[in-house]
Amino acid sequence: MAVGWGRSTWGSGTWGEPAVVSVTVTLTGLAGTSALGTETVSCDAKVTETGLAGTGSVGTVVATGAAIVTETGVAGTTALGTETVTGDANVAETGVAGTGAVGTLTATDITANSLTTNVISSNGSNAELSLQASGTGDVVISALRVNGTTLDSSDSSKITLAEAVDITGAVTITSGTITGITDLAVADGGTGASSLTDNAVLTGTGTSAITAESNLSFSGSTLAVTGNITATGTSTIDNLTFNDNIIGSSSNADINLTPGGTGNVVLSSSLDFGSAVLSNGTATHAGSSGQQPLDEFAHATYRSAKYVVSITDATNTKYEIVELYITHDGSNAYISSQGVNSSTGGLAEFAADISGANLRVLIIPSTAESVTYKYLRTLIIV
Repeated sequence: MAVGWGRSTWGSGTWGEPAVVSVTVTLTGLAGTSALGTETVSCDAKVTETGLAGTGSVGTVVATGAAIVTETGVAGTTALGTETVTGDANVAETGVAGTGAVGTLTATDITANSLTTNVISSNGSNAELSLQASGTGDVVISALRVNGTTLDSSDSSKITLAEAVDITGAVTITSGTITGITDLAVADGGTGASSLTDNAVLTGTGTSAITAESNLSFSGSTLAVTGNITATGTSTIDNLTFNDNIIGSSSNADINLTPGGTGNVVLSSSLDFGSAVLSNGTATHAGSSGQQPLDEFAHATYRSAKYVVSITDATNTKYEIVELYITHDGSNAYISSQGVNSSTGGLAEFAADISGANLRVLIIPSTAESVTYKYLRTLIIV
């Protein structure tokens, strides 16, 4: 070191003025209860501190120029104070053991193979904390691994999100199963579309995507099906309406229509057995005892007919039931009747003829009073 003393010139400085030069400071062998104070180097410096032991404490090392600071051998209950480097720095600390404590290290950039600490934080106002892996490496936090925008686990175990998650962007699930929940709320249709067809019903096979069926809909009160329905077991349906004209069974099985309790099987129209048709009707005539129509049918379609006719004369409280047997040869009609009545003489006679494409069944009333004719007919095809 060059210093000045009195008025003489010593070194490069004048007497009484210290000269600023590059120096190397080495402190060794501090032990026992010794305390190292403060070292301040305002020039380029190489500071080496070794051999601190016992209850000794290292004070403050401040370097404002380019510095190389090496601290080794800190052990026992020794405490390392504060290191502040404002210039380019290469800081190495080794051999810290026992209950020794390292104070605060402030640096612009740190390159290290391993860092053990409880808190890593940014020191700027609203500054980002960036963790960057080298090359194609990943950032691994315990078993949680981040690679670019991909998040997975380094040990292939599941990732658990223990709190509610808000997702503002789109979510794409390419595989796997959603489990462990009681209810799954699906918004915007759940098929990737922004909306579904009105009242559409979603179906799936277990392996394919969820599909909104075009032939199946439910309005909240009405289930509409276009196509075939296969039901296994017992079905309970109130007010069943068939839009088509066929009800069939498979494998020669019977079709049973069984009403509940004292209910009836009600047919509002005819019952077609294939070779015969069963139907009913009503006719009312009054004011004339001349010939009047009861019914008619296409003679090219049906060869024969049987009528059971119930006759009511409510005015005179007279009643009669008659069976009519009718056939034809395409040109002429033939009829025969038999019955029973509640009074002497019948309430009507019956006739049949061919009129154009139809065979007519005719009534010849015995009175001009209002009389009602209710009949059940069986038509047998040609």
